[in-house]
Amino acid sequence: MATFYVLAARNDELLRWAEANGPPASGNATVDAAPVSRLPSVAEVKRVLGAIVTHDSTYIPNTDRRGIDVELNSRRGDGQGTAACLLITHRSDGNTIEDLTFHESDSELAVEIVKRFTLMCGPLVLLEEESDAPCVVHPRTDVADTVENWLRS
Repeated sequence: MATFYVLAARNDELLRWAEANGPPASGNATVDAAPVSRLPSVAEVKRVLGAIVTHDSTYIPNTDRRGIDVELNSRRGDGQGTAACLLITHRSDGNTIEDLTFHESDSELAVEIVKRFTLMCGPLVLLEEESDAPCVVHPRTDVADTVENWLRS
């Protein structure tokens, strides 16, 4: 279980830095087509998490930091407990995300969720709390390959 920070590539420089300092992009991808991205909205997060049929999502308002805590639990009944926690801080409109963090989350599940976000938001950059290497995630990212090359190398 790890903590991941999700960054939007609001300019070309962040993507180029992440590509130069992270593992090689998987899935024969290039991010040249959409160098600028954004974080997903709260509605988009709910839509993506609702489509993950292997897990249930629980949304807990967090008024201390104007946000939402999300817990994803396996539907398999395998006793694995919480597979991922998302910490979302949003603006006063309740939909625009300012900060998105995976806390104590399964690596492959976190990368898979971010990959799904990229379909709507453009390429995103993941930073793992214990690593200096960033990881660019895009719609064609091979999740298992990315986790293997990025976190387990």
